[in-house]
Amino acid sequence: MSEAANAGQKKDTHAVTRTPSIIVGIVAAVVVPIDGATIETDALRIRTNAQLSAYKVPTRWLVLSEHEVPSLGSGKPDKRAMRTLLAQA
Repeated sequence: MSEAANAGQKKDTHAVTRTPSIIVGIVAAVVVPIDGATIETDALRIRTNAQLSAYKVPTRWLVLSEHEVPSLGSGKPDKRAMRTLLAQA
């Protein structure tokens, strides 16, 4: 897409992390909806089941607002803190 088509649109941010060793074999996902959006994990599960191999489909979901995502001093997502949140979910 051109820059003009993207003007005014919020950019996606994402982080990929592995799960802690205490939950080996569990695929987990942290989902951060766009402001005001409602996320239904059952709908996400159905959609991911249709698009991914079964072993890649998350079995544990954590929905956080943009402000709840732990971050480092650099502003990058704190993957270690997210793994801890996933382990507690």
